[in-house]
Amino acid sequence: MLRVLPTLAALAQLSLISENPALAAQSPGSKTGFFGRIDHGHVVELVDPVAGTAKAIYSSSRWMAKDLSISPTGGYLGMLEMDSGVVQGVSYRIPPRAELIVLDTTGAVLHRVASSVQRYAWCGPSCLVYVLGTDDETDMGFHPTGAEVSDFSSGVRKALPGPPWPYGVFFAPFDGSVYLKYPDSASAYRIVKYEVTTGQALTTSHKDFVFSLDGRFYLSPARRPGDKVRLFDSRTDNEVALRELDNLGVPERWVPSGGSHLLVRKTVPRSTQPAKGPPRNGPWVVPLRQSGPVDVDYVIYDVGARSVARTLHGHLLGWSAPSGVVPFMSGGRLSPIDRP
Repeated sequence: MLRVLPTLAALAQLSLISENPALAAQSPGSKTGFFGRIDHGHVVELVDPVAGTAKAIYSSSRWMAKDLSISPTGGYLGMLEMDSGVVQGVSYRIPPRAELIVLDTTGAVLHRVASSVQRYAWCGPSCLVYVLGTDDETDMGFHPTGAEVSDFSSGVRKALPGPPWPYGVFFAPFDGSVYLKYPDSASAYRIVKYEVTTGQALTTSHKDFVFSLDGRFYLSPARRPGDKVRLFDSRTDNEVALRELDNLGVPERWVPSGGSHLLVRKTVPRSTQPAKGPPRNGPWVVPLRQSGPVDVDYVIYDVGARSVARTLHGHLLGWSAPSGVVPFMSGGRLSPIDRP
């Protein structure tokens, strides 16, 4: 089914469930290829950003689908399908369970990993690496039980070596390796590098694994409310203190417009923030809430050059996107952030 979307601005108001970073995709006549989204929690659609159309290719019969992503060559889509579990009293008698599935661009299911998959990443054209675990009510949200790598074109599937049990996974295109995250203490992580080609697992001194495009730097997201995002040099694992970056705002994510380009959401100066409570004179007027995402100011900060590379105004879209493209809406128009 092909649906014509009235405007690209209307796309931004749709409910999207897409948490994993998307990888490459190509479609004829489109600079950015197609975008992917999950509509109404279970329908997979491909969105043509040029024509403004969305085509439904798959409808899940399960309780919920999430974490849609696109393979490096753009021929496949990955997704987690979840059942709802069985509640008895105030807790689960049977916890929710997720399967990892692979679709082609027509919506045909090509591969299933029936084990309970919690997190995953593409590690090649037909290669997937994933963390297994059972849902629970801890801060992490699940109890990890292992990690595996699977190549559905060759049929090879194997458990990853290393200590038990990782709860985070990241594939780094700059060195072709998988990085696994383990809890090390209340305030630190342990990062293990798994080399896909050799099968070796190597312990690193990295503090986290959210790497820039060129691998020179990495971010460690805030763990608790009030904490700030921390920036590290990958070669030394020393924290990088940049006063200018701290003054600019809140780092959101790395973007592919440069080797170590960081998208930073600018903070509103305290003097321009609305005062709390009613004004001294006159009625207390409460502004109407704006429906949908609100455009805000961003800068793209080049960490390597220690300078601002570009300014933007708009908001991020939670879509699965082609490799080297970050979906971004500005003034009701789609303005993808892509490679230079």
